[in-house]
Amino acid sequence: MPDRKKCRKTRMGQMTLLAPEFPLLADAIDVLQEEIEKCLIDAEFKIVIGFKNVPYIDSASLEVLIDAQETLQKKGGELKIIHPNAVCKDVLIATRLSEKFGVFSEMENDGISFT
Repeated sequence: MPDRKKCRKTRMGQMTLLAPEFPLLADAIDVLQEEIEKCLIDAEFKIVIGFKNVPYIDSASLEVLIDAQETLQKKGGELKIIHPNAVCKDVLIATRLSEKFGVFSEMENDGISFT
């Protein structure tokens, strides 16, 4: 039986924190994608993805995040990213997706809020 990747989900007021504990790569992104889809079903449209335990991200995973952001925005929500390591942050900056998502180093100190 294959090892199941973990993605913790925590509800914090009007925000939902999804914290994957694996590299966001094409062969594992379905785990995070399923959690995002569950949030949509439950009308949780303000999602924060915690990158604390994400060592790196690939283009397939970036596409999933872009699609999720577009879907959330249509529903009046938003997707934000916290705690990216240097590698993930560089990828987000190089692809200009840091501007699309909003990337934060800390949840409380950076005052993550949804408009």
